[in-house]
Amino acid sequence: MTLLRRGPALRAVGPGVLALVIASGFVVTPAAARTNDAPPPRTAAASTTEHLRGLQYAALGDSYSAGYGLTPLTGLPVPGCRQADVDFPHLVAADLHLSLTDASCGGAVTANLNATPQLTSDGTAPVQNSSLTADTDIVTVTIGGNDLGFAEIISFCTALTGNGPVAGNLTLTNCRSSFALTSDGDLLAARIINTVEPAVAAALADITVRAPNAKIFVVGYPALFPDAATTPADGCFTSALGNGQPPFPESTFPFTDVDSSYLHSVQTDLDAALARQTELAGGTFVPTLSKSEAHSACAPPGEAYIEGITLIRPLNAASPDPVTPRARPDNSTTLGIEAAPGAMHPNTAGVAFLADEVISAILAAFPAPTETLHASPPPAPTGDNSNLANWAIIGGLAALSGLGVLAMTWRRRSAG
Repeated sequence: MTLLRRGPALRAVGPGVLALVIASGFVVTPAAARTNDAPPPRTAAASTTEHLRGLQYAALGDSYSAGYGLTPLTGLPVPGCRQADVDFPHLVAADLHLSLTDASCGGAVTANLNATPQLTSDGTAPVQNSSLTADTDIVTVTIGGNDLGFAEIISFCTALTGNGPVAGNLTLTNCRSSFALTSDGDLLAARIINTVEPAVAAALADITVRAPNAKIFVVGYPALFPDAATTPADGCFTSALGNGQPPFPESTFPFTDVDSSYLHSVQTDLDAALARQTELAGGTFVPTLSKSEAHSACAPPGEAYIEGITLIRPLNAASPDPVTPRARPDNSTTLGIEAAPGAMHPNTAGVAFLADEVISAILAAFPAPTETLHASPPPAPTGDNSNLANWAIIGGLAALSGLGVLAMTWRRRSAG
């Protein structure tokens, strides 16, 4: 779900429901990509993975597969995909000794898997499913977040203070009212059902045709927002704007408590939808949401799996006031702001977490072969004295047993 500038994502369907516009979106700047320490040691034991060596592994999906915001970059499938050499598919392939084809691309929507080449800022990526063949053994997929428009939603919901307003519409104290409390119900819940699920179903069906012998693993998105149990008593909000002038605070969580709770529920709905479609396609769903709720972007430094929002500069930085609101056609206003790459995406620890979950799922689906134990025949007698003694004892016991039988027979005859 790369935070890229896009056109309108959701349109107004009733009074007070506002369209998302380019001005409310984050844009990314490749030159500002953050560097990272080496990923932590992997956990898979070589003795349990040798049987997987050389299997053909294809990684598909959006920025959560591509490791958006991390470096170094692979330049594949095209440089504009911002695919990192330390994304979770690369970690999985290295641990399990798989032969990797990584077709993942930041900003991908589901149609980019099975129908439409992806136009990026630096090259056009081919349809991702074209990397699949009958020889493909393993496929991992992360997809659906950009179909929902989550990058734009995050941009819209970014708040100036803990009580609002939100950047997408400075007349609103939270964004939940814009998405959920409309005359047509919850717009995002409807989009998951009507847009995301059919698109994911079509993409997974295409994967099964192009890679008929592969096992498919759909990887759920980790928690961007905490659940109620992992939300601090005083909330999560930290300002992305600081004093309104650069340099801005790093890795912030600029969402109201209302919106944090609401957006977590949206993720929960998306997770359930992905799980449903994976099951229908005969694949394996790899859930990561509940296991990462204590490690959302709200978590303290060192515990978070998700990078928070770090502003680079507002889009209208030439203005005397760098956060001057922009007027919109409906007379509301919105802030134009620019975030550093990797905002609301897995950091190094988050990528390692995703890799571990995928490795566990693959090992469960491809168990190591077990050896069959055969009983050994008893040793044949030899000429040494110890064996002769053993056979003598056995023979003596047999003789005693025979005498006992004769004695019993004689007694019976006498009694008769």
